[in-house]
Amino acid sequence: MTTAATTIETQLKDILADHLVLGVGELASITPDTKLADLGADSFDGIELALWIEDEFDIDIEAEVELHDLTFSQIVNLVMKSADSPNRKS
Repeated sequence: MTTAATTIETQLKDILADHLVLGVGELASITPDTKLADLGADSFDGIELALWIEDEFDIDIEAEVELHDLTFSQIVNLVMKSADSPNRKS
């Protein structure tokens, strides 16, 4: 795993902890295959999380992407891909 991916994972876990009010045990149990829905996120949470992630990483997430159905590793990859995109916000 790259340093960039590790940094993104840490930042995403912080966002999840704040938004979904996750405890230390719940954060520690997040694996690459954990879906946000497994952490209690519904579609509304997914929309809010997308906005928070967009602000944190200065990226755009397509409106069709339903974060609550994605795994943690899919979200990390989405952020990495969007951060490298020439269409990035900044």
